Amino acid sequence: MTTLPSDAYVVPDLYDATIDELLKGLDEGHFTVVQLVSAYISRIEEVNLVGAQLRSVLEINAAALQQAARCDEERAELVGSRKDRAATLGPLHGIPILIKDNIATASPVGWNEQLNTSAGSFALKGCYPAEDATVARKLRAAGAIILGKTNMSEWAHWRGNIPSGWSSIGGQCTSPYCPGADPSGSSSGSAVAATVGLAAATLGTETDGSITFPSSLCNIVGLKPTVGLTSRTGVIPISETQDSVGPMGRTVFDVAHFLQVISGPDESDAASMAQPSTSDYLSAINTQFIRGKRIGVLSGLYIEASGRKEHELAIFPHTTSAFTEALEHMRNQGAELVKGVEMETLQLIMEQREKEFRVCRAEFKTGLNDYLSRLPSHPNNVKTLEDVIQFNRSHPETHFRGEENQHHLIESNQAVTDELYRNAVEFGREKGGKEGIDNCLKKHNLDLLVAPWSRVASVVPAVSGYPILTMPLGFYPESIAPYSKAEGFPPFPAPGLPFGIVFIGGKWTERTLLGCAYSLEQSMKSKLGELSKTTQFTSKELENGVNRMPLDEL
Repeated sequence: MTTLPSDAYVVPDLYDATIDELLKGLDEGHFTVVQLVSAYISRIEEVNLVGAQLRSVLEINAAALQQAARCDEERAELVGSRKDRAATLGPLHGIPILIKDNIATASPVGWNEQLNTSAGSFALKGCYPAEDATVARKLRAAGAIILGKTNMSEWAHWRGNIPSGWSSIGGQCTSPYCPGADPSGSSSGSAVAATVGLAAATLGTETDGSITFPSSLCNIVGLKPTVGLTSRTGVIPISETQDSVGPMGRTVFDVAHFLQVISGPDESDAASMAQPSTSDYLSAINTQFIRGKRIGVLSGLYIEASGRKEHELAIFPHTTSAFTEALEHMRNQGAELVKGVEMETLQLIMEQREKEFRVCRAEFKTGLNDYLSRLPSHPNNVKTLEDVIQFNRSHPETHFRGEENQHHLIESNQAVTDELYRNAVEFGREKGGKEGIDNCLKKHNLDLLVAPWSRVASVVPAVSGYPILTMPLGFYPESIAPYSKAEGFPPFPAPGLPFGIVFIGGKWTERTLLGCAYSLEQSMKSKLGELSKTTQFTSKELENGVNRMPLDEL
């Protein structure tokens, strides 16, 4: 933050500016939407393909500045309070958002945004959807500006043996905390963009870990909602059973604010029609929310991932130490901790992980073919999954390190929705939901579960369709040796990479997860704030453009 005279407004540092701070600045006239959008575009241009070369953003909305100017005109025409503005113009009016490249966008009438929806694949380059995904439409209705599309693991990491964060269109997205390190995925670009302040918040998708993994490794808050809380209509799919769209941001409040806008039923997505009446997620944002909550401390979940390989054992003491400190914060805030809670079905789910992959293979083929059939044009003559596979084979420039690497696509193309598939769907719901998370909560009379982040933490919420939230917890020390699983793959772990803590709940319990996470975040705020400032990634700030960019220059 820039220090000004005591009676002056302090222009927020875009590195960690909250949505509420930005809305306040716009509402009070301290800067314009054009200046805000310009500042974010300048930051992207400074670190995306040059400088740090984070490669987190695939493309910028060509009409973003014109849309920002229109927002300023709408604000100038409105006289009233902040409450009046939100009610009339929308709760995110003028706020720039980046969204993952598998979420469909179609230029509104009168604008030429020139945004692809490609899942990072050249096979879909130039295939413009006829309409927005439901979540994108809700963002626009709330007044947000879709600033651009973020890089991702190609086909949401359902192409083949490729690194997290790599796509043939965008190249290798990388961590801003350790040069060249693993950002995780598949919502890699969304996480990196959020952590370095390239937009006010970002949108990701998760089938199993694709929001929570990169959020944890990028020091941000990420929420994978209950399957169906947010519509998947218009999202390039992997699994109808497991896919979920969720918010990613620098604070729990921002994620709650974002979720309030994008959640809700959608008749075109049957899973969304089962949700209860819409919750007021922002009402959970108070520091006393955690008081009296019974929180189960999962055991075994982290050991399962960390007790086998040397490079995983090396990070175990650091995560457990930080996790223990977080538990003390929760206890001091009035939470009742129940330690030693076992997820009794976890080992069985991990041993029979092939069942999850069977579900994903069958549903990817069906879902992708349906998505492609709805596109208004097919400039690359890609109309089916088989066409995608053949396109990749005939275009070696799309290969990772000269190899096709598309075994997930090929195996999905051979998949069938038979009895084995149906049994696998039911297995996940029963062992992950009823006998897994639900049993844990009921057996110990718990409100939610908590664990250190690990690479298995997302699996049970994935197969059950239940929510999981991650928030920042700490950083690995500089003494950690980088480890790459194969040549050309970004290392994990690596010195200075962040890690998080995860909250897991029953179906439709996002409000509880957000409230408890917010309480912990505020209790640990000074510590996490200090850690998050260890590196400044860009020099372009909002203050540089305030009062220096008249609208007539557009």
